[in-house]
Amino acid sequence: MFIERGKSRKYIIEQLSAIKKNGERAPIWSNFYFHNFIDEAPIVIRDKKSIVFSLADRDLYRLYFFSRDLNELDKMILGIDFRPLVADYITASSPQGIGDLFHRSGFETYAKMLHMTNNDQYPSEKDGAIKFADVSDEAEIAQRLLEWLDKYTGHFPDRSELRSLITDKQVLVEKTGDRIVGLYIYKIQGQTGNLDQWAFSKDPGEYDPDLALRLNTNALYLLREKGAKKTFLWINERNTRIIKIHALNGFLHDGLSDYIYLKAN
Repeated sequence: MFIERGKSRKYIIEQLSAIKKNGERAPIWSNFYFHNFIDEAPIVIRDKKSIVFSLADRDLYRLYFFSRDLNELDKMILGIDFRPLVADYITASSPQGIGDLFHRSGFETYAKMLHMTNNDQYPSEKDGAIKFADVSDEAEIAQRLLEWLDKYTGHFPDRSELRSLITDKQVLVEKTGDRIVGLYIYKIQGQTGNLDQWAFSKDPGEYDPDLALRLNTNALYLLREKGAKKTFLWINERNTRIIKIHALNGFLHDGLSDYIYLKAN
């Protein structure tokens, strides 16, 4: 087992490729998706069949792994000792093997996120005027995302990405007076739409289910105009209120789930 520090994206991908070419037919367990990788990894632990590494994300660390051997992976995860440490695992079946591994290493199951898709159900009309965020809203949007979203289950855009999304009219907002009380960030790749971030005020006096549905409808309308055939989003299974709102626009859980594991102490 090798413990290394300050390794680059290129180095980690080279190690992943070496494990893939190992010649074995053993299954692969992984939660590493290239788009998640930002900058270098503070610590990397690798062996013949596995690699584990962490990334700093504001005031927490995220753990990623790629392995052909759960027994080897089990020992390696114990070597990542940052706090708080968050890992996720996406699967359409039971996460029992991975879940047991994380629990033995001191993690708790923090949340289960549901992957929901709308299967080509798009509104033919927008719901009222579509209100796009302005560059002047950037600082407030960044602050609202930090206030309203769960930092353990969400990945926040940095200020450069957020500015680009606003400029490209991919951020919808609703305001009460000058204060933003709801927002949607949407993206599209090919014919697949992604309701990447959405957040609403937690103040009971400001939250309005009609507002949430209007933002969802208008984001879908824009995705349809851009050629989307399917749109997805992730929702915490405990957020039944928002699940019901999205169901009104055809969103259903497609069986894929993301299990979030947290090691806080």
